[in-house]
Amino acid sequence: MNPRLRHWREAATLLLAAGTPGRPPRSPLGPFDYELLLLRRSARSGFMPGAHVFPGGLAEPADFSDSICTHCTPCSVTTVPDKESLSSFPAVPSDPGRCCEWSSPPEAIERFKSQEIWFPPPQFYEFCRLCNFSSLEELQKFSSERALEGCERWMPVMLSAADGLIQLLPGDELYPEDPDYTGEKKMIMSTNKKVEDLMKEAGIFHRIVIKNTNNLAIYVNIQAKYKHINPLMMQSDNSDYNSRL
Repeated sequence: MNPRLRHWREAATLLLAAGTPGRPPRSPLGPFDYELLLLRRSARSGFMPGAHVFPGGLAEPADFSDSICTHCTPCSVTTVPDKESLSSFPAVPSDPGRCCEWSSPPEAIERFKSQEIWFPPPQFYEFCRLCNFSSLEELQKFSSERALEGCERWMPVMLSAADGLIQLLPGDELYPEDPDYTGEKKMIMSTNKKVEDLMKEAGIFHRIVIKNTNNLAIYVNIQAKYKHINPLMMQSDNSDYNSRL
């Protein structure tokens, strides 16, 4: 391993989507015919205790096998006909009632906003992306076709404002030209301005506004690379910026 990347560890994340035939989950966006698996981290975990996350962990050689799954930046997507097909799937714990949650993308976002569950910004971003696909067939087709295009490495950069946080992503006009990929610079970005002022002053967005742990909003008006798709933003605060999707 490159010694300059000592803060990094190879990890793999799996988005496991299963069909829900005959019982489309209800949501503000209409019926979705699939749900995604979330695992609840232990309350004793030293990293994001109690968070609901997609299955994953340290990378294994099998994670890079094309026979396992279809790669979809920044995670991998695997789809199956229905949840009954998962009885022997290794990603599903033997006692799912204790640590598993199944939700359609919009349901997960609504549960997050109501503080029923909590997941970190990357999961929120992916759920908003997945809101573009109401059927398992559409998701599988997009995932298979987009996988041939390639991937992009993202390094989120946190900007501390007077009344909240903004997680800047590549392409945002406030994103630094030389982000701290190695952890050696200990880069800290801060401003005395309020989030609303920063939003009004900007014109090119790719950011997540964090008012509190369960109040996130994604703003993006740049073209996604590698034929990916931008998040479908569901109203989660009272802000109204012209560039919000």
